[in-house]
Amino acid sequence: VVNEKDKFILDNLPNKNIKVYKYNESDKYYKIMETNIETQEVKNLLYVDKVISNGEEKQEKEIIKTGDIFKIDNITYKLIINGDVNANGILDLSDIMKLAQYIYKDEKSLQNEYLIAGDFNEDSLYNLSDLMKIANKLYVKGE
Repeated sequence: VVNEKDKFILDNLPNKNIKVYKYNESDKYYKIMETNIETQEVKNLLYVDKVISNGEEKQEKEIIKTGDIFKIDNITYKLIINGDVNANGILDLSDIMKLAQYIYKDEKSLQNEYLIAGDFNEDSLYNLSDLMKIANKLYVKGE
């Protein structure tokens, strides 16, 4: 659960208003509420030198995905992209299917940052409402 004091909005990028939730210190997550965010944008927003994915430094134009990591003051944080349960950095049908599998079939199919990514509406529950909100963003508003 995110405390209100740990929520903040970063808006120092042109034409973007990116919400970032910093989870409590024991979790060490930053949840970005938008998808299709490039590495350089995250570096600028969070004032970090590099972002790591699968042990390698990400290039500036690469898309940030759930599970990527960065460090601030020698503390490692994981990035979570809201709705990106399949860790590809974008919302797509695969995210809906993976979350549906977790909700209706296998509660062990998503864990840690991937499960947090599935709480699309930030109510600390994983249910049909999250699936519908992802589908709405993906198919009605476009992503």
